[in-house]
Amino acid sequence: MKQLVFSEIALGTMTMLNDDERLAGVAADKRLTHVVPAAIEGGAKLWWWFVRRFDSWEQFTATFRYEFSSIDAKRRLKAELEQRTQHPEEDLKKIIYVIATFYERIGEEVSEAEKVQRVLRQTHPQLQDLVERHAYNDLAELVEAADGLMERAWRRLQYRTPPLPSNQ
Repeated sequence: MKQLVFSEIALGTMTMLNDDERLAGVAADKRLTHVVPAAIEGGAKLWWWFVRRFDSWEQFTATFRYEFSSIDAKRRLKAELEQRTQHPEEDLKKIIYVIATFYERIGEEVSEAEKVQRVLRQTHPQLQDLVERHAYNDLAELVEAADGLMERAWRRLQYRTPPLPSNQ
């Protein structure tokens, strides 16, 4: 159990290293030489000091995931992804980002069309008809449309039936 908890912490650190916007402009070689050693700790740091020869960021992330993923990590992530749906008050962009992150953590090739279909299926029912009116080629297009879709959904929720005319 202790190893499983450690693996989850290590993989959470890996997700943070991949998703942190502050690191978006940092070159891969600088991430490997400066950011990773500062961000990891415990067993992951020991592993890093032992093997730290990587030709690319991609090689590092693949090796890191292999080293610290539990045997059934993919199966558990897929089950979690299947169960994850949009909360009624959750922004559409957030569920898109969450689903994209699941696919990244699972690490298998998945078409953009399949990712879009997953988001459409797992979007809250109050938004589904709005989202499904347009075909999206990828998650980026869906993110681009998300603010407008959320605004239309909000306007729907704000609508109040006018009072019936009174007989005077």
